[in-house]
Amino acid sequence: MRIIGIGGQPATGKSTLMTAIMERLKISRTEPNRIKYVKWHENMLGTTAVLGDYGPTATTFTGTDKLGMSAQPHVVRWISTLSNASLLRTVLFEGDRLFNLSFLQSMEAAGYHCEWYVLTAEPDSIHDRHRARGDSQTETWLKGRKTKVANIMQASQEGTLKSTMTPLPHNTPVDTERNTRTVIATID
Repeated sequence: MRIIGIGGQPATGKSTLMTAIMERLKISRTEPNRIKYVKWHENMLGTTAVLGDYGPTATTFTGTDKLGMSAQPHVVRWISTLSNASLLRTVLFEGDRLFNLSFLQSMEAAGYHCEWYVLTAEPDSIHDRHRARGDSQTETWLKGRKTKVANIMQASQEGTLKSTMTPLPHNTPVDTERNTRTVIATID
């Protein structure tokens, strides 16, 4: 099983990138599959799943932001139940809900092949994206998310995380296309 996670501070384009990945992999954005607290979308072959809700009723905040705050142990359990008999070979996710040190470590400890990506963006791009989506996230909360991502990057550099942690600049549509190809290349 391959687990691919995309993190980054708010407004770095995580959901935009995942939407582009889903389009390229032909993963439907209809209502997600659901088992209790876990929501996911699959490709037609059932070999790749994207965690979260990108369905037609999704708002500005999509993906794992649409999972409950207590979703993490349920997601860990769901992934662990996927047997070798399952066609599902790759699980992707993006966002703050699951891109945390304990979740990343639990995926590595379970023996999954993991790839971690951290999106970065120029401050002007981040500011423009916050303004364009009209979000009301406080400066204190935003600073906390930025610190969280920095701590995860530091843990990777110190060897606390064993899998590759790749930073991806994400400021323009050209970056979205390049990053889409980069992530998809790890699936193939």
